[in-house]
Amino acid sequence: MMPTNLSDVHRDRRSTQVENLTCDNRAWTIPEELDEPLEVDYLTDDESDDGQDFEVPVPELDQLISGFEDGDEKIQTENAAWKEHLADLKNRGFEKETREEIKQTKLT
Repeated sequence: MMPTNLSDVHRDRRSTQVENLTCDNRAWTIPEELDEPLEVDYLTDDESDDGQDFEVPVPELDQLISGFEDGDEKIQTENAAWKEHLADLKNRGFEKETREEIKQTKLT
């Protein structure tokens, strides 16, 4: 049951408040900004683009996927197990339909 007097539930804890404040009265000097840099040791965007025509060859997505999956033993074992499953189904007289075959039957 909830008490009817709110002061029984919540009391300000004034003893934990910070009573003494100290200020740092040291002066800090901030350097002024220069109007122009004294020396520039890097090229601007226009200068860096001159004579730099090149393209990065990007392989096809299938090549990227096969490049990542070729060395993975887990994927190879899963693919081998799937092929065994399909061969077992074929031996029992069943054939698994591919997604393309399923799409063709739905379209017609």
